[in-house]
Amino acid sequence: MNFELASGFARTKGIQVKTLIVADDVAFIDNLNDSKGDARGLSGTVLLYKILGAAAYLDKSLDYIHDLGQKVL
Repeated sequence: MNFELASGFARTKGIQVKTLIVADDVAFIDNLNDSKGDARGLSGTVLLYKILGAAAYLDKSLDYIHDLGQKVL
């Protein structure tokens, strides 16, 4: 929800925005007594950020970065 608000604000300022929805959610058991899997994390999202950040660093276009992100996902 916060990202949608931020991206909408950026669009009103004339900034080009594209969205990728990452369905990376990992639940794990912290110890043997916890069978609920309350501990949650995002593991692959960080790798995606690194890959797309490197593409941005190499001055790739937003369309290229967005397409690359879809392929990585």
